[in-house]
Amino acid sequence: MMEHEVAQALTYANQADPRVQLNDANVDIWWEGLRTVDANAARWAIKKHYAGQNANGEGAHVINPATIRRLITAELNRREQTERALEPPKNKAPNPVSFRKRDPERWDALVRQGAEDRYNELTRRGIKVDPPKHMQATLNEGGFSVSESEK
Repeated sequence: MMEHEVAQALTYANQADPRVQLNDANVDIWWEGLRTVDANAARWAIKKHYAGQNANGEGAHVINPATIRRLITAELNRREQTERALEPPKNKAPNPVSFRKRDPERWDALVRQGAEDRYNELTRRGIKVDPPKHMQATLNEGGFSVSESEK
C-alpha cells in the first residue's frame, strides 16, 4: 500500500469507528504495519471486523494494523485450503490398469482361494452351505450322472 492509500484506509476506519484517530502519527504507524497489504484487502478487513461486532455496536475492539493483517492472512489461508482440498493429490496417479486386468490368473486363484476358505470356515462351524462353483463336481469329473439303466 502507498501512504495515501493507508490514509484512506484510516479515514474509512474512522468513519466506521470514531475511536480510530486521524492524525499523522497514526498514518505513519498504519503505513509501517500495512506496507505489504493490498488496499482493497485492507478495506475488506475493516468491513469484516466491524460487521462482526454486536448489534448494539459494542464488543468490537478498535481496529489496528495487526488485526487487519490477521484477518487477511486467515482469509487467504482459508481460500488456499479450499483450493487444495479440491485438487487431486499430486504425485499419485491412479493406476489405469487394475490388478484384475494385469494378472487375471492370479486374481482368479485368489478369488477361488477366498471362496474355499470361506466355505471351509462355515462348514467347520457347522453351517450348511453349498460349495463354491469351482469346487462342485461336474459330469466329466465323476460327479452325479445318470446311468443308462436308470433312463
